[in-house]
Amino acid sequence: MGFLSAWKWVLLYTVAIFFSLPFTRRLMDALEARNLQGLLSFSILFCLIALAALFFRFLRRNDKDPRQPGLTIGLLVLSAVFLASMVWMTSVTIERIHFFEYGLLAFLCLHAAGRRHQGFRRFFHAGAAALTIGFLDEVIQGLLPNRYYDSRDLLLNMTASGLVLLGGFALFPGDDRVHGKDAPQNPRGTAGRNPRRDGLAPTPSDKIAVILLVLVVLAFVWIGSVQWDPVLLAGCWERENPCGVDETMQIDPAGLIVWRDQSGAHASGTFEITGNRLDGPQLRITVKAASGSGDCAWAADRGRDRYYRVDERLLLFCVEPSHPFRRCGSQPF
Repeated sequence: MGFLSAWKWVLLYTVAIFFSLPFTRRLMDALEARNLQGLLSFSILFCLIALAALFFRFLRRNDKDPRQPGLTIGLLVLSAVFLASMVWMTSVTIERIHFFEYGLLAFLCLHAAGRRHQGFRRFFHAGAAALTIGFLDEVIQGLLPNRYYDSRDLLLNMTASGLVLLGGFALFPGDDRVHGKDAPQNPRGTAGRNPRRDGLAPTPSDKIAVILLVLVVLAFVWIGSVQWDPVLLAGCWERENPCGVDETMQIDPAGLIVWRDQSGAHASGTFEITGNRLDGPQLRITVKAASGSGDCAWAADRGRDRYYRVDERLLLFCVEPSHPFRRCGSQPF
């Protein structure tokens, strides 16, 4: 019961994050179709303000603390760094949700860990929990048909959580006010024991946290090391693009690519596999020459990262999950 009492809000919040994964992309597509992307940006800003309000409430729990002016300034600096990181690391509105989600998650983990741990252990356990949940979030996305695993999103999760934990460590390095009735008590018969030695001795929960971190790191490295064969991409692919125009793409496993659409626009260039995802390779396409215009036409000298979900018959630009490429043949160039 002690674990559930300390971590119940983290568990409930994690379930809410995972449950929302299949619907987030659909919600974003619906907002874009109605030109309501600004509503999502406003919602993210509102949530960030609410997150800052939680920190201020935390500060006011002991407003007679002589450190209060410095803590307030530190919180304002942390908020500014948090917001600047969110703007700098991604321009995609839906990806900025990660900053709010995992900033709040880190705060909840920090509060939960503080019920049973003190000092550095508190931040270590909170960080291990936030990192594990963030990694599981991306793995689940990689298994969903309308989402995809992306190591950049994992970096966003880690950055948001890390900023909150780092700010908490800088502002409240030895703060024990959140322990309350669940704070660990000295058991009977501990008189004469060395508190410094006992404080450094690993506990079962420390070992669990270390095991979780090791498993996450190993899984992350394994996913990144998977080598996808370019032959999977070879051949002719066709689709109707988001502009309503039929287009084809011919891919040579040697690294060449030719694209054309029904309006007569065409382009050629090269590609290379620059990374891996849970379900397919990450490609960097460089357009060498292009002609034609339009919102969906390719432009010359423009590099673009594309994320593919690949099987025998389907080639999916995961940023456009409702407009997949399908095989039109396998004839060579």
